Amino acid sequence: MDGTKDGKRIASARVLIIGAGLLGCVTAEALIARGVRHFVIFDPSSVGFRDVDGEHFVQSDVGSRYAAEVTVARLVPMGASCTYQIAGAQKIDGWNFEAVLCCNASYGDRMTANMRVRQYHLALVDGIVSGRRARVQTVLSTGPCLGCLVTSRSSVDPGIADPVTLKETAEFMAEEAVKIIAGRMYDCVSGVIHMEDGNRVVLNTGISPSCPFHRDGKWQNTP
Repeated sequence: MDGTKDGKRIASARVLIIGAGLLGCVTAEALIARGVRHFVIFDPSSVGFRDVDGEHFVQSDVGSRYAAEVTVARLVPMGASCTYQIAGAQKIDGWNFEAVLCCNASYGDRMTANMRVRQYHLALVDGIVSGRRARVQTVLSTGPCLGCLVTSRSSVDPGIADPVTLKETAEFMAEEAVKIIAGRMYDCVSGVIHMEDGNRVVLNTGISPSCPFHRDGKWQNTP
């Protein structure tokens, strides 16, 4: 592995983060620590009371500021080049990113990301934290997608994230994204990672024949 080459690719990469709550913000910080500098942050929602931790979000942010706005304001002093968007995920222009991370529990946003990464030949790292439990899935062209496993059309209620679990999940998602950016997708974890109380379990799954995004064993651009 060429560390200098990887470092340049990581520093020049554009990364899209969908979801600017605590998980999105902490994941972006983990990526900055690994050399990523260019972000687009998407989240149409305002800061919620579950985001308040006294460090990334404070009580006065609740209901008065967009989460994406607050997150960008935190990341820029760390050396990041950031823009944010609050319009619909389907309106994100071009999808010219080296990696996409979904830190949003919204079913609609997750499925939009799932579809777009195929359309634009990208990879997706999807994560959700609820209390001391977390779930992470890296979606590559050769494996199952979110639609293979997410059977409910409703959004997940993520609950209030345990700080340790939040940090562990963000670090793991950042590691997966850096592998993708560096062209080492073969090193990404196959299957779905379940985390609970510091333990990890890998659930190896296959492509679901009933998945709306797969037909005849191949990805489709639209469900």
